[in-house]
Parts: sequence; structure tokens; C-alpha cells
Amino acid sequence: SQDQRFTVPLFQRPCVWNREEQWEPLWDDVAGVLRRLKLREGDAVVASHFLGTIVLEQRPTATGSLPKREVIDGQQRLTTLQILLKSVEHAIESSLASCEDDDKNAIDLARRQVAKLTANDANEEEIYKVWPTNEDRGPFKAVMDGNADGETPIGSGRRSEAYAFFHNVAQEFLATGPAAEMARILSEAVRNYMRLIVLDLDQEDEPQAIFETLNAHG
Repeated sequence: SQDQRFTVPLFQRPCVWNREEQWEPLWDDVAGVLRRLKLREGDAVVASHFLGTIVLEQRPTATGSLPKREVIDGQQRLTTLQILLKSVEHAIESSLASCEDDDKNAIDLARRQVAKLTANDANEEEIYKVWPTNEDRGPFKAVMDGNADGETPIGSGRRSEAYAFFHNVAQEFLATGPAAEMARILSEAVRNYMRLIVLDLDQEDEPQAIFETLNAHG
């Protein structure tokens, strides 16, 4: 929710996650949180879902620039989560057209709360919280710059397919109950109940060696 950037270094591989192995299981995890929130009574504690650990390295930034960290491990999760969040934002926004006037403010609040997690208050490329490697930037930007019309964003490939999948399942959830209540629950689930542990590297650590160790040796 803070204005900051997570950039992916060039030694990282491009996007490889797919629907069967990662997107569907990720949404199943979100759906589990949604079920728990719908069944919650009063202020009862609801269990979060743990998404694992990501490894980051603080990078120097020029005066006036946003704080920046390089993603040493976790770029597949961070970029996919950005697409999921954009899909949820658009699905909530698209429900405004058919909702009652009394519900519009609550639904728009839910949309704006999610939107804060996908865009910095900045210009040009600093608006993107996550910035992939060169190969993935075009498809990623096409998704993140898309409109809330339910259409697959301009371009093709895994990023657009992920957006279409998450947009569809988010819309299906929104149709399961009162519009304003479902929008609030969906917004709350993706903002507050999907948890990551962050490991920040020290200056003497070697990022590429750590990346290779994590991926080659587990």
C-alpha cells in the first residue's frame, strides 16, 4: 500500500506460471479466505493465507525517486499477485454498472482500496509497483494499463491469460451475494488476508548467488 517499486533483475527468468499449476491453486487459496470471511460472525478472527517468503535487496535511489527493492526471489508471485489485484479491481468496477444507487459508494470504495495496491502516485514507469524484466514488460504493462470492460487486455501470452482467468473468477464470486457486501469481502480478502514474509538482504550478501542457491538447491 506504500508508494515503492519492486524491480526484477535481469538474471531472473521470464514469466512461467500457468493456469493449472499456479493460477487455479492461487485462486483456490483466495476462495478459501472468501468463504471464511462470508461465514465470519461478528469480529471473529479469520485465518489468513500464507504465500511464502520473498527475498528483496534495497537499491539506492536518486533524490525524488520512489524507494526501490530488487526482487531476488518471488517475482513470479509478485507479478501474478499484481495481475490478480488488477483483475479484482476491474471486476469490482464492472459491477458498478448494474448495482443499486445506494451501493455505488461502498462498491467504489472497495475498488479504490484494491487500486491502491497496483499503482504508485507517480508518473511514467514509476507508476508500476512491480517492474518485470525486459521480456515481460510489454505484456505486463498491457494488463496493468487495461480498462475495466472485462475484455482480455491488448496483447497475448501468459499475462493476458492470467488476467482473463482471475477477472472471470472474481466476477463469479461477486455474483454470489449482495453487490456491496461481496465487493467489500473480496477487497478485504486480497488486501488483508494474503500474507508474505519478506527477507531483506544485507549489503554484504550476494543476490545472484542467493538466487541460484534458492532455485538450484531449494
